[in-house]
Amino acid sequence: MNTKKLLSIILIVIGLSISSSTKAQSTNWRIDYHLSEMSGDFGQGVMIETPSFLKDYLTFKVRGNVHYLNYDFEGTNTWTEYFTATAGISSTPTMISKSIELYGEGGVIMVFPNSDFSNSDQEFGGYGLFGFNFLFAPSFSYFIEAGGVGTGSVAELSDNERIYANGFFINVGFKMHFVKLGVRSKE
Repeated sequence: MNTKKLLSIILIVIGLSISSSTKAQSTNWRIDYHLSEMSGDFGQGVMIETPSFLKDYLTFKVRGNVHYLNYDFEGTNTWTEYFTATAGISSTPTMISKSIELYGEGGVIMVFPNSDFSNSDQEFGGYGLFGFNFLFAPSFSYFIEAGGVGTGSVAELSDNERIYANGFFINVGFKMHFVKLGVRSKE
């Protein structure tokens, strides 16, 4: 899959998220940078989160990630990149202490395999996670997320037809918030 096609898909998803959040509420836009581990594959990515909606209970998130599949090909161990894009609905984070927020999230994932290890153009699946924000400043937090993903993706061209983008994953990183945190008003 070429980079232009991936970028086009991500921009369409971002555009849909912008149009779905016409009324900014007590939370505003958030962006993050994160490192991830999914099914043994290292990755990194970015996330954009919309302002809350539905009486300030939900947010919409989109992510783009590059992962590196570790597999054997013709007897040699190699790392090859592949891309994922997610779109999900998250609960608006709930304050569980003065500086910690808890949230849950679920959605769909699209995997863009590399032609070096797969004949598939893309794979679809679902994911779910829970996460914690650790608030250090009104516009900055660190976070950790853990969850599960299922796509059925198999690197059929690898020596051992390795499964990837399935099972447990974890994301850690930082978020930039565009409004003061910890203020929640329910209508």
